[in-house]
Amino acid sequence: MHDREYTFDLSGGIACLDFANTISDRDLPQPREHLGSYDDLVAFARQVGIVSDELAARLREGAAARPDEAEATHRRAVALREALFRVFTSVTDGRAPSHEDLAHLNREMGAALAQLRVDRRAGGRPALAPGWPDGPDEGAYAWTWAEPSRRLDAPLWPLARQAAELLVGGELERVRACAAGDCAWLFLDTSKNRSRRWCDMKSCGNRAKVRRFYRRKREAQA
Repeated sequence: MHDREYTFDLSGGIACLDFANTISDRDLPQPREHLGSYDDLVAFARQVGIVSDELAARLREGAAARPDEAEATHRRAVALREALFRVFTSVTDGRAPSHEDLAHLNREMGAALAQLRVDRRAGGRPALAPGWPDGPDEGAYAWTWAEPSRRLDAPLWPLARQAAELLVGGELERVRACAAGDCAWLFLDTSKNRSRRWCDMKSCGNRAKVRRFYRRKREAQA
């Protein structure tokens, strides 16, 4: 782990939604940005499990050697995050995503799929996880990526791919927006009865419970 690495909240239940949640207080005048640099992108990818520790170190080395490319990749990451947030927020609102946001995702998908390969699984954890559930056992064929250590945009590939799969797959109806009025975070509701309302019960859920308690108390005293 990097010494000054920010610890991301991974309550979204799936990496692409956690990625959309890498900014807090969106509706406030000064949102809290958690994806402030290329190093933060690598930290997020490592913590969410799509980048190995070894690949994270190599990507950081590459970024130090090619700072302009790292900055350009960081800008792409933020743009992709915002497009994904708008797409999935549209879904939770029952609206169709904009053509521009879907086009943005498709461009990143094109860049990702150009690096996608079929290879024979050699065992061990891949340096760059495919963005889908774990593949077959050692010796079977599996999806992989072409030389991710050579490309600073490698962390974006599985995120774009996973977001696209979520949109076209059967889990889309489980995507929710936090019910707290002061939170816009997204999550995948994996509860059995699909009743989850909060991105995190310990934060937004508890605040809502406290507000309800004091509201009922005031009503009782009125």
